[in-house]
Amino acid sequence: MPPREAPDSFQPMDRIVVPVEGSDREFEAQQWATELAASLDIRVHALHVTSGREEELHEDHFSFIEKLCEKWNVELTKRTAGRDDVTQEILDELAPRDLVVIGTRRMANVNGGDYHVGSVAAELVRQAPCPVQVVRLE
Repeated sequence: MPPREAPDSFQPMDRIVVPVEGSDREFEAQQWATELAASLDIRVHALHVTSGREEELHEDHFSFIEKLCEKWNVELTKRTAGRDDVTQEILDELAPRDLVVIGTRRMANVNGGDYHVGSVAAELVRQAPCPVQVVRLE
């Protein structure tokens, strides 16, 4: 039997989108995303969403992912957006050929087996037009 051909609708990823808060608790997700991007030879897009309307680019929020991308020779684009609805801003940034990598600490065992993640990560899993990788942060 000959091997099956991939469906015509399959398209590889163009980029990995990483929501960035600027805290050290998200470093594991940034590292995971950057190393994956290097192995797939695709770019990383870092997005920082401020609460409110301030759209000034905060370089310090991106310093760790910049170092990682330089180390792994990965192209990095970055953007800061001001919006009260962080989840919607991230969703508006996404395309079907993206992968979102987001970290969360809010994983709790509830009712003996159900796991809940942070609200932004959970909404991205439910609504994103692309795959979402949730990285549990220690």
